[in-house]
Amino acid sequence: FFKCADFDEFSRYIDTTTAAERYRYLAEFRQTRRPSEISPGYQSLATLCAQNYFDLVLTTNMDPLLDDALSAARLWRRDYLLIVNGVIRPDRLSLLLGGQSPRVKIVKLVW
Repeated sequence: FFKCADFDEFSRYIDTTTAAERYRYLAEFRQTRRPSEISPGYQSLATLCAQNYFDLVLTTNMDPLLDDALSAARLWRRDYLLIVNGVIRPDRLSLLLGGQSPRVKIVKLVW
């Protein structure tokens, strides 16, 4: 995408960009212009969860885009637990995260 030969070249390039430019670059991978389509970034993350690479996802995004991607990857609501930090009681968090079922836990972090 950035036509960089390696990570060091990418790091040098990205250091010269502003926060707004970096956000625009990432937005293309996070959300498409068609609401019915799942972006490549969310599709990849959901696939990795479905294939047992990740059991825990921490996110600051409150949108439903990850939920849509998980559904498209054949992970239904019974297959993952959605926890919103700040809504769930702190003393319940470790209990929920330590549970065996469902395997995948999504924690939406609220600042």
